[in-house]
Amino acid sequence: MNKILGIAVVNLFILHIFSCYSNEEGCLDRYASNYSVSADNPCDACCTYPIVKMQFSERKIGENNMVLNDTITVDSMSFFKVTKLKYYLSNLKIYSADAVISNLDSIEIIDNEPIKIENNFAYIDGLRSGADFYHTKFDGVIDSISFWVGLDPVISVEQTTKLKSGDVLYPPSGNIVNGNYCNLSIDVVVGTTIADTLRFNLCDYKIKSTLTFINKPSISEGVNINISLKQNFESVFKDIDFYTVDSIQLIHAIEENFVNIFELLE
Repeated sequence: MNKILGIAVVNLFILHIFSCYSNEEGCLDRYASNYSVSADNPCDACCTYPIVKMQFSERKIGENNMVLNDTITVDSMSFFKVTKLKYYLSNLKIYSADAVISNLDSIEIIDNEPIKIENNFAYIDGLRSGADFYHTKFDGVIDSISFWVGLDPVISVEQTTKLKSGDVLYPPSGNIVNGNYCNLSIDVVVGTTIADTLRFNLCDYKIKSTLTFINKPSISEGVNINISLKQNFESVFKDIDFYTVDSIQLIHAIEENFVNIFELLE
């Protein structure tokens, strides 16, 4: 009798546990940052995904740290200082073997006709420490990256009139020249007074950089992809004599050299 009673009590206890249990909703995509191993049912659009981040861990002029408004000595007789540095990075691609890691984000530019483009841009004002690009799903080994310094020609001021302030494509103050985005703007002071400022607004500038990892990083699902870069601005002004060359030569030199400032840190 006691044995039968004991079994009944256990059965009632188990029945109570199951009657109290309710199915848990959560993210069931293992590539998501908030993937839930305990969830029973998928939630409605609750998954969040890792971000591709570019970090500028070092900014140098040769062996010295690059600081805006600091005097940069070329030799004992010539010197200059950079007082403004603004540019766009766009179309960041990350390659694994023969595949391109997917970009989950897009935005719609509303003009006469809606235009949907990848939300894959960063506006770098001064010596910003880095930028977030887009959300992605990925696990595996990264081989290389590529990106553009500058913006795709499909983007114009007219097409962005309805974007909200704070969006990466919202026209920033000082980077619109003659109604167009300026993809690269640099002010260089040569000499001792602000009157000696050389202003370079390269509005049509767009050039591609491709960087390959030697030690190829392995990324787990649900984890942000952090790309660490060194910027060596000595490459921009290499072999430029601000005192003798004309403005057209200077622009050509900066156009050719600027993309070379980026180096992978591994």
